[in-house]
Amino acid sequence: MTAPKAKNIDKTALYIWDDTNKEFIAWDGVLTTGDIEIGAVELKDGDSDVRADIELDSTKNALYIQSETLATEAKQDDTITAIGNIASPEAIYPVGSGSNGSVTLTDAATAYAVPATASTEKHVLVLYNGSDTDIYWGFANSNSNGLLLPPDGKASMNMGVSQQVYAYCASAGKAITYSYKEIA
Repeated sequence: MTAPKAKNIDKTALYIWDDTNKEFIAWDGVLTTGDIEIGAVELKDGDSDVRADIELDSTKNALYIQSETLATEAKQDDTITAIGNIASPEAIYPVGSGSNGSVTLTDAATAYAVPATASTEKHVLVLYNGSDTDIYWGFANSNSNGLLLPPDGKASMNMGVSQQVYAYCASAGKAITYSYKEIA
């Protein structure tokens, strides 16, 4: 069927066909509608033609997507079991023997081992400077260029087997406190 010829058409306006009155009418740019019904909407994988299975919820008329592979009770149980088997707390935290003590830096400008004897196991070492003077620490036995541990300063580190830390202070008679715990 061919649309009838429009009468009195302004060439700058947009006209639409009025199927009720069987004529073209100038459109004012306003789209007036009621409810819009959409049918056959698809959600699909961008890499293939696999479509999502969408169903209506039976109580709220809401859409939901059900997965047989992601959120099943068995999958959740498997995940919980896997998390539980990663490691026990004993495998993560230090649980071996340990020691607390202090080393007095008797002579000024002399490096002292802290603790005096290195552990024969991997361990966590915590140093505390309770003195009123800067103390320097490091892994070499001359620490004038070591790492600063200011008064009330703390340092902690993971140590390897037989690793030793040394402390150095420019003032005599200062003490450094330590605590270590072996990692089983």
